[in-house]
Amino acid sequence: MKNMAPKDTGMKDTRSSSNKPSTFGDSNLIPILREEDQSDFDWFKSYKDLAELLHELIPEEQSRILMLGCGNSKLSEDMWEDGYRNIVNTDYSGVLVEKMKQRHGQVRPEMEWHEMDVRDLKFGDGTFDVAIDKGKRPLPGLPGGFY
Repeated sequence: MKNMAPKDTGMKDTRSSSNKPSTFGDSNLIPILREEDQSDFDWFKSYKDLAELLHELIPEEQSRILMLGCGNSKLSEDMWEDGYRNIVNTDYSGVLVEKMKQRHGQVRPEMEWHEMDVRDLKFGDGTFDVAIDKGKRPLPGLPGGFY
């Protein structure tokens, strides 16, 4: 199993507002781990595991879908391959958003990718038919259990 502990570089953590290094209770650690990993990553279930439920909940393939905290998950890609072509992906990690834009830009040009925090979305009311939040979970130490 890959060691997921942050490396001690002796440098100040510039992602945090404090001078303390990131810990597993620090939301800044999650994008660091996800950005460094070059493979696809799904926290919980794959599209294959969710497809039947998603077909039931989103019967219209032309539905406008908001994917919250997309990370480097294959969920959007697999949904696109299954016919859902109107997907807007968001993640608060600009590095991951850029990587995903590069990965999918040519093959899946209909997909949109935006660096955005789920707590401060910049879309108007009624923009989407459905929002998918497959892997957001509260992290210890964050006010109100925000992710």
